[in-house]
Amino acid sequence: MSTYITLQGQITYPHRPRFNDAVKALKNGQWMNADGCCIDEAGTVVGDGQDPDVDLDALTVTIPLSMYRNLGYILDELVKGCKDAWLVWTSTDGGYDGGVYKGEHETEHDLLEFAKTLDLGELPHPSMGQEHCDWLTEVENAFHEDHS
Repeated sequence: MSTYITLQGQITYPHRPRFNDAVKALKNGQWMNADGCCIDEAGTVVGDGQDPDVDLDALTVTIPLSMYRNLGYILDELVKGCKDAWLVWTSTDGGYDGGVYKGEHETEHDLLEFAKTLDLGELPHPSMGQEHCDWLTEVENAFHEDHS
């Protein structure tokens, strides 16, 4: 089963082998192209697309804000052994969750609880269609902005 997350952040590795492993995992999972740019499930470059999302000198991977299919499954693997990391993710695909990685430590959040701080009212029922989707998008955007 696929799970979609909205994700952004940056991970720096202490050594080239660990950096290479992370880049290989991103390429093998089809979240990064051969040029080192992050891509969505259709293979479209996300972010500005002007420069690669890998810095070979700093051993850093930058993940531009976008929706990624199944990338959430390997976040723990990506931050393992990192020198530094900052990742913010949200998902309303089967739940209402968010998380923030600082280094290898993740703090998870309930987006419905977070939404109460925004004064948006209750989550509209899914039968409300676009109103429901807009509410979720507003909560996810606010979570990313709040943790950026």
